[in-house]
Amino acid sequence: MGAGSLFPASSWQRKRGKNSIGGSPWGDRPFPGFPPGGESPGAPSMSKPLLALALSGGLDSAVAGLLLLRQGFALEGHHFLFQPGGEESPALASAREVARALGIPLVVQDLSQAFEKLQASLVSSYLHGRTPNPCVLCNRLVKTGVLLERALARGARGLATGHYVRVNREEGRLFQAVFLPRDQSYFLSWVPRERLRLLHCPLGEFSKEEVRDLAGREGWSWLLRRKES
Repeated sequence: MGAGSLFPASSWQRKRGKNSIGGSPWGDRPFPGFPPGGESPGAPSMSKPLLALALSGGLDSAVAGLLLLRQGFALEGHHFLFQPGGEESPALASAREVARALGIPLVVQDLSQAFEKLQASLVSSYLHGRTPNPCVLCNRLVKTGVLLERALARGARGLATGHYVRVNREEGRLFQAVFLPRDQSYFLSWVPRERLRLLHCPLGEFSKEEVRDLAGREGWSWLLRRKES
């Protein structure tokens, strides 16, 4: 796995101040993904560094955006289309609603050409007797590839997602989520280190129940009712 090392984890522990991953670089359960300088989540940011938020229209990316706004980041939502044109999908409609709830702009990115190349690569692998993982390749080639490049071109300083994973950006290393039943580190395991240094994944410190609770406190009942993929 060329993206960095996955740190071996013990069972998840709910007690605050006790981290389930030995040797965690964050210590006693702070919010992950601090801006440079180690600001606390509630501290105001003078420069408000801009992040591109991959906004699917679902619960996880919405709460990731909420947490990053609380940390003092400025956000620009990015919803990507895998097929060009056509009618507005339920996912895009939900992404627009999430962006309004967060008070951030939304950019709709047509990534259909990148997705076609990904599909061609998958077909080639199957024809050669290999069994690729579409999500692993999509995260490397499309989300942290084409989407990240476009976001940086628009002035963003990094990409934020709703993955349950932790990233040490200073070292470009990938770590398992604290709540192992939701851990998604495998799906980002092929992301190169130079891209991990630009990746913000605040949900890595939370359980799914805690994420749902945060959404409930915001009054996002419409998101809680959505069927998850």
